[in-house]
Amino acid sequence: MVRTPAGLLGGLPTAGPTGADPAADQVTGDAVVAAVAIRPADSLPPGTTDPAARATVDDLGELIDRTLLTYLDGEPDIGPLVEAITTRLSPDPGALADLFQLVWDKSTILWTRASDDLMRGRDWAESGALQLGFGPLGLLAPAVYDLAKPVMATFAASLPPLSEYPDVLQAAYRDMTEFAAGMEEGLSGSGLCELSFYTEIFDNLTASVQQHLVVANPVIQAGMVAGLVERLVGDLLGVVALVLLLSSGPILVALICFVVYSMWQAGQEKLAHEAGGMLATAAAQPFVTLHSAAVGVDLLFQLGRILGPIIFDILLFAIGEEPIELAVKGARQATRVADIFERLKPFLPATKEAELLIDRVAQEGMELLQWFKPTLLHYDTALDDVFLRVLTLDGSDTILRDIREYVEANAEGEAVHELVRRLITAVDQMTEQRLEGLLFLSEHRPHTNASPKYPGPMFGEINWTDVLEFAPETMEGTPDELFDLLGAIAPRVLRNDSGITKVIFDFVMGGHIYTGAAGALLAAKKLITDNPAALLRFEVDDTNRVIDIITYLIETVQQDDQVVERLVLDLIAEVKSLPSGVLDGRQRSKLIKQMRKDLLRHATMGDADLDRLVWLLDPRGYPALRAKLWVMFREALDAERGNIAKLVDLNRFRQGLEDKIARGILVQPYL
Repeated sequence: MVRTPAGLLGGLPTAGPTGADPAADQVTGDAVVAAVAIRPADSLPPGTTDPAARATVDDLGELIDRTLLTYLDGEPDIGPLVEAITTRLSPDPGALADLFQLVWDKSTILWTRASDDLMRGRDWAESGALQLGFGPLGLLAPAVYDLAKPVMATFAASLPPLSEYPDVLQAAYRDMTEFAAGMEEGLSGSGLCELSFYTEIFDNLTASVQQHLVVANPVIQAGMVAGLVERLVGDLLGVVALVLLLSSGPILVALICFVVYSMWQAGQEKLAHEAGGMLATAAAQPFVTLHSAAVGVDLLFQLGRILGPIIFDILLFAIGEEPIELAVKGARQATRVADIFERLKPFLPATKEAELLIDRVAQEGMELLQWFKPTLLHYDTALDDVFLRVLTLDGSDTILRDIREYVEANAEGEAVHELVRRLITAVDQMTEQRLEGLLFLSEHRPHTNASPKYPGPMFGEINWTDVLEFAPETMEGTPDELFDLLGAIAPRVLRNDSGITKVIFDFVMGGHIYTGAAGALLAAKKLITDNPAALLRFEVDDTNRVIDIITYLIETVQQDDQVVERLVLDLIAEVKSLPSGVLDGRQRSKLIKQMRKDLLRHATMGDADLDRLVWLLDPRGYPALRAKLWVMFREALDAERGNIAKLVDLNRFRQGLEDKIARGILVQPYL
């Protein structure tokens, strides 16, 4: 859940949205949403021309604002607004439709501002950016849906016959009904279920629209946003991140919702019928779930949840002259999707911002995928399924970019196809944890100098593609081992930690440093297994010493009348990879010196009970070394007792050491 810090939004707008500046060069969330919210005079929400009804709705504006902020804070409270509506509004279709459109418009403005503020200075490709940027949309979208249920429960029975509704609402009803009829035909043609099954869906949908027409449009759009957010943060297509790199994420949501709003406000029943049929034909299976949805507001919301991702796919894959679908799914389905998009395209807002977005998606967003097209065609259809599975992986945009970067630097001609196939197939066969480790390595690439053993440019980067290709010949560990270990700890490594890069370098370059690097990663895995809340830093510089691993915890404190979070030290871990279990005199002397430094450091920092010190050993050498290290720690304490006594109570410190030894806490195996 995304919670917006107090004061982040700078208050809600006091007036309606204004048009976008046609001379603006930048595409902003506010500009497009504002442009989308402006409607021609003949399609304004009903009730806006009735001064009495409009004044009544405007009186609720501040209460709507406060209610929406409770959703943004993650603690929804619609009670006061529901009470005000049911006690102050009469069962007038125009006023009610106006009210719900106002709630929806305010939600759109608020989530766009909140998302833009949260993403300021961030990149949509960053880890966790999608969840953060789309969080406000997911929090606010259900508001109009939640409000519609109790309000319609109060007013539905008292509303006049549909024939007495304003003309614009009656036109919307006809368009929605024709859309449902076209959808029924499209579903029937799919042959998934018996005809009677689809007839029931049609009957339930038309009944839901008829009985709840005053809330149908915003509720369906709310469902679309909910469906889009679920799709974007839960089942990420690689191209999604590419598109989000080009523009503010909420712009896409506004465009997609506007397509449906426009279609149902256009009074073009034939086009609505065709659109319903084509959408159902292109994606029949999701619509089948409508059969089990409760008639009324729930069914309308569910319809939106289906429509949002489908229209998103159409916008994504059909913009441009040569959709990647032609190479991946075959020309037949691509042609159908492109046809649907051409039918829906006229409903996109005629603003410079929308045109810029479409052009940039076509020219830049699709360009990376088009790069893979020759290889897919080279293997006919043999690689299609593999490529599609990779596309649906979280972070697939990073994976595809990395593959392209590596192939362009290392292959030419026909060799390109084989190298792409090998890398794509390797990714497809990875476990979820290894994929997470792969993406982590892509974000924390070590550098190396050129050498006879590792030829290449000076200070060249080592990415996961390099690991897969040269690792079998040069690494002591395996790529799978590295990806597994990184995937296990990736979510808990502090983002600004540069020490992990050195650990990865040591692992990849092999030799004795591989043993230490593998030990550090295994030790880190143990630390977060023992304490899942811990955050990790590696290779931390200290006075005359580099600390292998430090773990931190997040602490919430009160500071200057505000609640803030800060990192507090949890544990300092020294990692020793001594698999033989044998120490010579030189090694013993070196370890005692390190122990003396550790004990003195912990006394200096006030750790009188040694609660924050642990030595983690290779499990192969641990049984033989455990007792020896206990004796060595006692010798180290005796050697530093004068200095330690100046800092803490010496007897308490010694008792803490003996307690940690007796309980097996001070020296542990990392497996």
